[in-house]
Amino acid sequence: MPQLTETSLPSLSAGCRVQGRDGVATLLFPEGAIKLQGTALSIVQLCDGTHTLAAMVAALAEGYSADAERIRADAVTFLERLHTRRIVDY
Repeated sequence: MPQLTETSLPSLSAGCRVQGRDGVATLLFPEGAIKLQGTALSIVQLCDGTHTLAAMVAALAEGYSADAERIRADAVTFLERLHTRRIVDY
């Protein structure tokens, strides 16, 4: 399994997409769906294959006025869980 690094470019896997708006959305994937809001939604929206993990953390830390290290730890944990379920590639 590939390691998530600062230069990784997370993207949604084939067959996965986000549906919804107004701060609440559903992440649809072949085996099911996950309701997203808040930070989880922000992370998934940045999983477009053009943002590195480092850029994602910087954007989230600025957007939420939060500590970058804590954001990084939470984002890595979340992305690794999605990767294990084959929802995100990097």
